[in-house]
Amino acid sequence: MNAQRFEHLREIFTQAQRFKGAAREEYLRQRCADDGALLTELRDLLRHDDAEHAIIDRPVVSPLAASVRKTPTPVPAPGAPERFPGYEKVQRVSSAMGLSLYDAVEAQGERRKVRLWVVPRDLCRDARSSQAISESARVAARLIERRAEPGLVGIHNVAVSGDGRVFLACEREGGEEIECYCDRNRLSLRQRLGLFIEVCRIVEEAHAAGIPHLGLDASCVRVLAGSGENDLARVRICGFGLAEARRSHRSADDPRPTGAELFAGTRTDTQDLGALLYRVLVGVPATPSVVSDARISDLAASTQLSAIGDRAVEVATNRHATRSQLLREVAGELRLLLAKAPRPPGDAGYASVQALREDIERFLNGEALAAGTRRSYRLRKGASRHLALVVAGGLVALTLLGVLIVLGVELARTKGELQGLRGAGVKMPAP
Repeated sequence: MNAQRFEHLREIFTQAQRFKGAAREEYLRQRCADDGALLTELRDLLRHDDAEHAIIDRPVVSPLAASVRKTPTPVPAPGAPERFPGYEKVQRVSSAMGLSLYDAVEAQGERRKVRLWVVPRDLCRDARSSQAISESARVAARLIERRAEPGLVGIHNVAVSGDGRVFLACEREGGEEIECYCDRNRLSLRQRLGLFIEVCRIVEEAHAAGIPHLGLDASCVRVLAGSGENDLARVRICGFGLAEARRSHRSADDPRPTGAELFAGTRTDTQDLGALLYRVLVGVPATPSVVSDARISDLAASTQLSAIGDRAVEVATNRHATRSQLLREVAGELRLLLAKAPRPPGDAGYASVQALREDIERFLNGEALAAGTRRSYRLRKGASRHLALVVAGGLVALTLLGVLIVLGVELARTKGELQGLRGAGVKMPAP
């Protein structure tokens, strides 16, 4: 399911909630036409929405609320404690992509610890905006729950604060940011690439369910360390369900572009992951020149490392390497991956998260990268990959040549002896 299909599903889902029973079924059949897969998906979502055990409350913007929203909503005085209905012990944590993050505890029920992702007031400017953001989040929450992917942080609830801000109550993802985890454990470049394959796989799962993120950065990708020697680190990605809010945030006039927005007017999850991969590997963010210059130097990443002076030693140490070793690695074949990953898909970048993951796997397996387009590179890579076969074939050829030479020498010697015997008058037996 792509983003366009997700938006189509969300729109039908929102409208179908107004109907019940046979009227709803008739509406779904009309809208889905011959698309049986979409009809089945919507039936499942709506059935779950109607169930008593649904994880999400009723729509946060009711018709009554829409009419009340015509009057200004109260804005807390500066320094006043933040209040979110149903939650207590609220503490602000940080902000990301224009959204505010809080830690809180459910006031009733299981009293779970949650992370609140709060959409700013200027994006909830009217009932229609709030409705679009909340409905998109509710659909994403149900799709995440049905996907049952441990790497996707679940959404417990979608609601609205007293001052009109839509917020999501999500699981506490735990762990630490991927870059901090890699640096603290001094993971090598190959180990970081191996961990990033899992990041890509989780995002692919979300995309397969039709859930875009549109805000992937280091703060959203968390790593939980394993508890034992054989217990591998686990990756969890938070912040799904807020694509609608992020679209509104990016369409606003924001003088402080972040992440991959530095390189293009639009951004995708694939490009965001490429920019994050660059930072996790190189230790510095990819600059606009790295991804926008069609005549990019093969040594762009190593040039950036050289430019940060003594800090490059610290960066290399965090990657279990010396400064010279790290410079050689990023200037080698890895440069092809680093040059392609942060680019927009329409500008020589990877077309999908799957394409990015597959090229990482090719690099780790010693195969030719899709990022390497020159014929000489592919021929050289093919030869090096099958070096053992080439050497074995060469040895066989040399052995055969040696046998032929020996046979030729013996044949010539035998012919010489025969000629000598005939010259001496020795009668040779008839053949």
